[in-house]
Amino acid sequence: MSWKEFYGILSGEYLYLYNNRQELRENCKIYIKNARVVIKETAEEENPELELINQNEICYLGCLVRTELEKWKEEINKKCR
Repeated sequence: MSWKEFYGILSGEYLYLYNNRQELRENCKIYIKNARVVIKETAEEENPELELINQNEICYLGCLVRTELEKWKEEINKKCR
């Protein structure tokens, strides 16, 4: 698995991912309604990942700072239900 950096915007029932802040059209969008959101611990030297599981796909999100990852999880969980 390889990582790619995106800018994320959480709006409505979707998480929109953009290649950069100036883009007007998203690179992809992830349906988050009723998704399961789990922080997955990784190897000790790596940052944890956020695993988003919906009916059709599994998506992994990472942040450089764990507290940011926890904020994403909290906000996504608010929108999921």
